[in-house]
Amino acid sequence: MIGISPIHRKLAELTHRCLESDGQLHMTSLDRRDLTHYLQSNLALVRKLDELKSLAYHAYEVGDMDWHNEICRQIDETEATLV
Repeated sequence: MIGISPIHRKLAELTHRCLESDGQLHMTSLDRRDLTHYLQSNLALVRKLDELKSLAYHAYEVGDMDWHNEICRQIDETEATLV
């Protein structure tokens, strides 16, 4: 199953609300504030998953399977929020 994060849903809703028939986004200052918030939240999510996956690979490479399994558990928990 491919998960869709709540952040991505909010970005899609904002885009749907602000997309005009000419294909351009027409945003109020409140819309721009929301967009900035959602983009920052998305950045944090991507960074967290990238960092965890990098750590998991490192733990695997050094042969520390307990550490690797713990990191994989954290990845699974984070990805479970993407539904």
